[in-house]
Amino acid sequence: MSAVATAKQAAHNPRSHAPGARARRGVVIGGMLVGLALAALLIYIVGGALINVMLHDDRASGEEAMLAADAGTDAGGTQTRTVALAADNDTIDYLGYTYSLVEGEDGSVVFASQLVDSTAEPLALFTVSGTPVGFAWYDGFFYVVSNTDDGYVIQSFMPGDGSMPVDFLSGSETVTSLVLEGSELTLEETGGRTYVVNLADGA
Repeated sequence: MSAVATAKQAAHNPRSHAPGARARRGVVIGGMLVGLALAALLIYIVGGALINVMLHDDRASGEEAMLAADAGTDAGGTQTRTVALAADNDTIDYLGYTYSLVEGEDGSVVFASQLVDSTAEPLALFTVSGTPVGFAWYDGFFYVVSNTDDGYVIQSFMPGDGSMPVDFLSGSETVTSLVLEGSELTLEETGGRTYVVNLADGA
């Protein structure tokens, strides 16, 4: 067979080029598979991170709501209870502490606090001037209303280390109840008369 015929036969024989073509196809397919694997891994990582962020936000919101409830506020930071009546043994929770009126060691009545849900004895903060009617909370201050032989006394107190009460207001009448609406503290006196104290104005 001549050299020309041998060359023509090789040119028309598809197997002579098959190994190189298969190698190129293998490289392309391998590259595609690697790319798909990397894309899937990236989607997995990004998706997992997003899910973790959402779960963290939900947990944080729940924890904030529980902390707010323990502090005596709603989720928006608004104080949920602002008046406590002595006759009902009411209390007010504020910034993680429960404030109440309790009997002191000498038989007097004291304004006291303890951690929310604590079983420990309340810590006395100061002695109430007279027979307590109740107390109110407004803008970070407590206002304790009591009756003495000379009439009513309102003591104001801002919680804090070393804080002491101040005689905020007094009068000759006897107070039987109190109501707080906004900054207006309404005192009900014997006989049904009422007296309004605007706490925002200081008197």
